[in-house]
Amino acid sequence: MKTDPPMAVILLNWNHAADTIRCASRLDGWHDLHPRVIVVDNASDEDDLGALRKGLRTGEIIESQKNLGFAGGCNQGIRQAMTQGASYVALCNYDADVSEETMARMLA
Repeated sequence: MKTDPPMAVILLNWNHAADTIRCASRLDGWHDLHPRVIVVDNASDEDDLGALRKGLRTGEIIESQKNLGFAGGCNQGIRQAMTQGASYVALCNYDADVSEETMARMLA
């Protein structure tokens, strides 16, 4: 089932590409909800950003030229999600393990 209304999950990354990729992969593995995954890279070093570009299978990356902190980075992702028509936006840390069931309950 496609998420209706559409939702996005914002993942903020700063030099934790492996964890961010792992979290995005878990979201991609959900069976019923299919959120748009938007990763905001908060000016990670070039090696980490390269690993993120290479390893992220789905979703999109917003590459911030400077570290805007948690709120500033999340705001970039929220703006992008709203521009793309998201009705719901979830902010998720790269080390979070949110179950699809929990997210479905929150949406209900």
